[in-house]
Amino acid sequence: LTSMATNAMAAMEHGLQLRQGKDGDVRIQRIMKHGPTDLEQDDTLLTINNKKVSTVQSAKDTFAACSGEDVVLEVSRGEGRVQEVFTVTIPAKQAPKAEAVPPAGPPEPKERRATPLAEVSAVPTPPAPAHKDSEQPTKQAEVAAVKIEDVTDEEKGAVKEKSQEKAEPPPVVVPELPPAPPEAEEEKELGNKAFKDGLWQEAIAHFTAAIEKCGEQGAPHTFFTNRSAAFLQNKEAEKALADAEQAIQLRSDFGKGWYRKGLALLHLGRADEAVQALKTGRAAEPTSVQIVGALARAEREAKGEGEKEKEKKKKKEKEDPV
Repeated sequence: LTSMATNAMAAMEHGLQLRQGKDGDVRIQRIMKHGPTDLEQDDTLLTINNKKVSTVQSAKDTFAACSGEDVVLEVSRGEGRVQEVFTVTIPAKQAPKAEAVPPAGPPEPKERRATPLAEVSAVPTPPAPAHKDSEQPTKQAEVAAVKIEDVTDEEKGAVKEKSQEKAEPPPVVVPELPPAPPEAEEEKELGNKAFKDGLWQEAIAHFTAAIEKCGEQGAPHTFFTNRSAAFLQNKEAEKALADAEQAIQLRSDFGKGWYRKGLALLHLGRADEAVQALKTGRAAEPTSVQIVGALARAEREAKGEGEKEKEKKKKKEKEDPV
């Protein structure tokens, strides 16, 4: 039991929850927040590091055996003419460095003890000399530990500018939506099944119902990328683009949203814009083979459009000489 629990934890460490499929295969049940974003719920897991898996337990055992190394998953999505097989690489996590344990011995004298950072930051700034003007406390805060009486007003401004240049913007905090209601998840699963069967309009109807049943709390970003894919297959590129942009608005670091936007723009003949969208997606998910492949296609089409535009311009110049 301990070994099984350890192996189950190995799969969850890679951000995945698995389930046994009806056809004797292993399906992705859930992708956790730290899991690979290339995957979608209900994808079929074929191999792990070139080892075929047919049961959830064999998948968990293989994950456990790959501890500390890169994991390459071979995944199947869809069926029939819409089936695609691709690989996803999950980089190995860096093991934390062991901290050196000091040898046992008498405690160091107090005067040699390193002052903690919290204590350093708590040390009050020396009061300003009486002969300085009333603005000195503010200027002293701007130049941090630099003594006000030792610098000119011009130098104070330079120190302030330099500190502002080095300051990094705060990280983007993406609010987590609450889980979708069970009835919405049920509609999404029906939409996934219809999509795999090539029933695009039925898939769109189920994805739309799933979004609506989320109510005021709002639907997860993946609901919109799923419907975007169905719209695109149904040759409704404008609607596919709108759903992709909605997903990006909900989760700007979601590479699949930028991927769906890039594909929609390509179908609309806007290759230059597609290149920009897919480059943003690649920056969010550098290991996504889908995004890299779509970007290469978009760049080829954009280059072709540029060549056509040059030919048209030359032809027009010949017809209308100055």
